[in-house]
Amino acid sequence: MSKLSIRLGIVVVLIAVGGLITWFSSNNKSSNNHFSDISIKELSVLSPDYLSVLAKITSPDGKHLVVFAVTDEGNKNDYGDIVLINKSYQMKKIGNFNTSSDGFAETLEFISPTNLRYIEAINNGGGIVDSTERTIDIANQ
Repeated sequence: MSKLSIRLGIVVVLIAVGGLITWFSSNNKSSNNHFSDISIKELSVLSPDYLSVLAKITSPDGKHLVVFAVTDEGNKNDYGDIVLINKSYQMKKIGNFNTSSDGFAETLEFISPTNLRYIEAINNGGGIVDSTERTIDIANQ
């Protein structure tokens, strides 16, 4: 065998390995995107009462998704369950919420790797709103 055919063989192998790495990387990214795009249909496994998703946030390590799933939509406020989902799509209810939907998603914030802070704002009508800051530790659930 000549040196040229050996070099050509090495180039072909390197291109194939690079292609496989790119393919695995893109498949991994698409599965991560699906994780955060969980639907009501998928949540209905936990409870058929879920009507919509008010908000969701991925943990800083990317291993968990916290979903605020609405079970009752009122005129001014939404009530529902706080659902914790891991990458294996194991789901469990870790709390409840009762809040106005206006601006709620913007209040979600991880203040540590496992502590989620959010603000429940109850709209009582007539411009009267009662707000309560809440935290939940997803590690202890």
